[in-house]
Amino acid sequence: MAIHHRVAAVALSALVLTGCPYHGSVPLGEPAGPLDPRLLGDWRLSSEPASEHPFASGRLLISRFDDDEYAVVGSGACPAAGGRGYLTTVDGRTFLNVHEQGEEGKYRVTKVDFVKGGVLLRDLDSDFDTVSTTTALRALVQSRIDDPTIFDDSITRARVGEVREEGPNALRWIDRACPYQPAFDFGTRTPDRAAVRDLVGSWMLRVRNDSAMVTVGTDSAGGLTASLGWFGEDGDDKPEPLSAMRINGVLFVTILTNDDDRTIARVDVKGDTLVITPLSVALKATNAFELRSILDRPTVDPAIYFWESYRLVRVKRP
Repeated sequence: MAIHHRVAAVALSALVLTGCPYHGSVPLGEPAGPLDPRLLGDWRLSSEPASEHPFASGRLLISRFDDDEYAVVGSGACPAAGGRGYLTTVDGRTFLNVHEQGEEGKYRVTKVDFVKGGVLLRDLDSDFDTVSTTTALRALVQSRIDDPTIFDDSITRARVGEVREEGPNALRWIDRACPYQPAFDFGTRTPDRAAVRDLVGSWMLRVRNDSAMVTVGTDSAGGLTASLGWFGEDGDDKPEPLSAMRINGVLFVTILTNDDDRTIARVDVKGDTLVITPLSVALKATNAFELRSILDRPTVDPAIYFWESYRLVRVKRP
């Protein structure tokens, strides 16, 4: 299924916050006290900047890491961002400091305001990246605490659920926030008849405020093809090869994105609805044999799946 540049990564979520946020070597301060339970949850965008693309769900997971710190995971690029965080205050304002997991170990600093229906988050701007001590950073922020230009875009989020995982397990969501995109082919152009019956047809895909028509068919050789066209845009993508494979009764398809990137996804057929769940980078398979061996196990670790699923509703049978 070829997808044009605007939605090249079907499985990617939005940035935790947009623009150029602070990504510095020091936090804004020390922990201000115990965890605030109001910040815990599975958060989604309730307002979004104009730059958001249709697949930007803006998911942000905040859970308890321990008695003093949160586990925070969000995504906008791969590898995804996440780490351990805590709240601190400056002149009565609340800020979330997140020490990102990874080699760089940088900090993100986000101003937190609890508002009706959710939470308003504003990242500290990247202009402060070169500040080398917490004392200096705190003094600079305090001197401009009422200046809105020191923050990036404001994003309001609404809580849509809870995060069950706590502690180190919660940070496993970092891998689940990025799709697995192998360099090798997986599946066959001519799968079993049941797969063809389940996939072939016209499907409506709705993602936030956008809609697209996905058409799955067959070519003259009987191989599967797929095309996608967004409503309100000129021109549809031409049909591209689509591979499929059934493993232990579960159907998997290989979706082609830009520049021949491949995203492999599980397909669950529920009547006239397809639920598409991409695999995640938690998978470490380097070839098709390894991948099949993982998927063929009696029990599959849920962490191998991306943290979002997409629903396609059938509007026309062949």
